[in-house]
Amino acid sequence: MSIRVGLYDFFAYTLPGIFYLALIGFWLNTVGLLVIDFSALKDFSLVVLFAIISVGYITGLLIDPLAYRWMRLFQNRNRDAAKAAFDEFTQRHTWVNLSYESKDWGILLRAVKSVSMEAAADVEQHNVAAIMLRNISLAFIFSFVSCAVYYFVALSNLWVIALGLIFFVLAIVAMRRNRIRRHWFYMAVFEAFTAHFLLDNKAGNQKLAEKSNMSTPKPSKKNG
Repeated sequence: MSIRVGLYDFFAYTLPGIFYLALIGFWLNTVGLLVIDFSALKDFSLVVLFAIISVGYITGLLIDPLAYRWMRLFQNRNRDAAKAAFDEFTQRHTWVNLSYESKDWGILLRAVKSVSMEAAADVEQHNVAAIMLRNISLAFIFSFVSCAVYYFVALSNLWVIALGLIFFVLAIVAMRRNRIRRHWFYMAVFEAFTAHFLLDNKAGNQKLAEKSNMSTPKPSKKNG
């Protein structure tokens, strides 16, 4: 349990947080407020590494609300995304008698966790990726702005602009992937709950069997 939660936080917040720290360190080194000796990085102790990871985690948590606001410039709210996934799910599985609504996704996930932590982990991996991608997208935007400022202030080199454009494209790609993984997350919540609870009865199994029979082609009769 603790390992799973640790991996969740690591990919969702710590990795983007370290990205933010690297960007901050770059500017502190550029303006002379911090001198970074890259040759000494190989001699980092586990204590220093743990400190960097811890600060990166805290930084990721603090900047995540800003990353969510950045995401909202291009995408709808989470509850609207859940509603869209719910509508798609009901259209795909009209034969399932649903007893919940899209706004119930949180308690549905809790119910899945009470039955199978492994199934819940399969569902939550999409949310982890979505959170990480929106933070990475914002970090790439910060990098793009940094390249633009660096070009006009420090080094007027076309390679700096080219690098900034690469960061901008990566930010757009990360945001698009965030939208996809967030949609997959809500879809997975509804699918997991339905599979574990609503199909665990005779009526649900009968409907599932009928649907399977309808999709199976019948053998043609031969004359004679």
